[in-house]
Amino acid sequence: MKIKQTKNKPIKTTILVVGLLLGSSQLIAGEAHEHGTADLQMALEVEQLQIVFKSPAMNLLGFEHAPQSDEEKQVFAAVAEQLKSPSALIAPAGCDLVSMDVDMPEGAEDDHDEHGDEEHEHHHADISASYVYQCSESAPDITVTLGLMQTYPSMQHLRVAWVSDQFQGGMTLTPEDDQWIKLTH
Repeated sequence: MKIKQTKNKPIKTTILVVGLLLGSSQLIAGEAHEHGTADLQMALEVEQLQIVFKSPAMNLLGFEHAPQSDEEKQVFAAVAEQLKSPSALIAPAGCDLVSMDVDMPEGAEDDHDEHGDEEHEHHHADISASYVYQCSESAPDITVTLGLMQTYPSMQHLRVAWVSDQFQGGMTLTPEDDQWIKLTH
């Protein structure tokens, strides 16, 4: 997973994000490639919010190989565009998007299944996106509304982890849960 840094990003926030990414296995279940499940990690410091989203391509595209048919190419382009304009997917109230990095797979990687059956190969590919938002310092809380599960119905579990200078936590959301998280400065 890559995160682009900007010149004006405070070092403390970078440390929070790195700590969140390294420590997220304690808050949420590791980085296993699991169809139907995605990860969302958020770090808030003063008025800057960083969000990292990672999902198996299957959840968003419906396939994990390089797009081949015209229909698959259209789906691939539509998902890339949705992630580049994330307001319907991830919407932190009172915050403006200042930078993003979307990483779409160019093709699938060959990998053997987890049970060691070397004759049956699986193709795994992940999609990730990172976003940096500038938020109003005057707001004591930031509500992040999530439209990921409504947009991508194959996603049945969203593992969410967050950290701020005052709180940290995690939970797993399902489509039946409220689709928002409140972060406190």
